[in-house]
Amino acid sequence: MPVSRHIARGNIHQATEHKGVLYIGGITPDDASLDMYGQARQLFAKLAGILDELGSSPDHVLLVTCFLCDMSKKAEMNRAWREVFPPEIAPARVCPGIVAIEEGVLLEISVIAAKADQ
Repeated sequence: MPVSRHIARGNIHQATEHKGVLYIGGITPDDASLDMYGQARQLFAKLAGILDELGSSPDHVLLVTCFLCDMSKKAEMNRAWREVFPPEIAPARVCPGIVAIEEGVLLEISVIAAKADQ
């Protein structure tokens, strides 16, 4: 089965689909002036739009890697996380701390999700 590649847009490096699984990398918030909670909410809203466009949704997310530039702000990110991923649909998650991504950006995510029709 061939691998489908979706064209990069904005801050998304590339989304790839293979056998009904989506691999989405490099999602960052658009407004780096927001605090961690604001950036996380913006980023998760952006993710929901991408998933919808690719035939999936937050309840089909399998794994999220949240790269955080400031681990002391993880609780703020968790607050936004729970708004999108309540316990009954929460995917597996990894949250490594990293060096700054770009000026003011506090987090970046990579996602693995199933297509909704799988």
